[in-house]
Amino acid sequence: MIQEVTEIVRLGAGSFATVYVWQSRNNVAIKCLADASRFSELLDEFENHQKISKACQGAENLLFLVPKPVEFFPSLASLAERLRMDSSLLPNIPAAYTMQRVWPVPPALADSIRAKFFPALHSRYSKPFVARIYLGAKRQRLASRFFNANNFPLDANRCKELGLPIESLAQEMGRLLARIHHLAGLDGRDIEFVVGGDELRTFSDPGFACFDFNQCKPHNNDVDVLVDSFFVNDPYYPRPGMEFWDEFKDGYLREADRTESVRLARVFLDVVEAKVAAKAAQEAPEGRGNEMALLDS
Repeated sequence: MIQEVTEIVRLGAGSFATVYVWQSRNNVAIKCLADASRFSELLDEFENHQKISKACQGAENLLFLVPKPVEFFPSLASLAERLRMDSSLLPNIPAAYTMQRVWPVPPALADSIRAKFFPALHSRYSKPFVARIYLGAKRQRLASRFFNANNFPLDANRCKELGLPIESLAQEMGRLLARIHHLAGLDGRDIEFVVGGDELRTFSDPGFACFDFNQCKPHNNDVDVLVDSFFVNDPYYPRPGMEFWDEFKDGYLREADRTESVRLARVFLDVVEAKVAAKAAQEAPEGRGNEMALLDS
């Protein structure tokens, strides 16, 4: 059988894995393990991904796409055989799994992000990218030497300037996190929320996605595990006392109320609010004030 000639393009890379997209099959992304000693971690992530995808089934109009996991491959040979691709297109990877692609930010929105927020030295950056949605972060000026377009942060103020539906983003973050907690049974540790492209209108409309589940673990109804994961994660979620916390909380509770874990959900939010209040009270005498303490938490 003649193998399809195609091009594999790298979307992003880290110490754990590299993600590629198969150009001739634009909806297929391939997450390739970097280190054979972490084989079990990639398999765990694939299983976590399956649980979270299942937890999203039947949800009403979730704004954040969880890319559908497709298949796990224990070797490069098994991947190449199943997809009928030339194995030389990829490095000699120890394992991989395929999933639905997350599309990059559409051109018009990407141009606005570059024009408004990129440092001058990087204003001509033209490669596709997604942007992280940091509703719990303060706005910071980006130093050019530390700039990375692939990890570009959109805080609440930047989202407003771009006209993104920020109230809905906060509420939908809460809805999805509640499903991950109370339907998938996972802590949501180190998951990412990004703005990219809409799958059906990739060159015009923004889309929103959640991915990266390799650090998620079962929480076993331990509220301390949920709280720790909330604060350890990058500042995607608004914090108590910040703008859009009420929207996040409302979305979380609205979704949790449909599960059998309502009490755990309410305790989780109560403990998060108590921790932020305690930190603010501790730091207030130092002259920073409650507002700064909350933003730094």
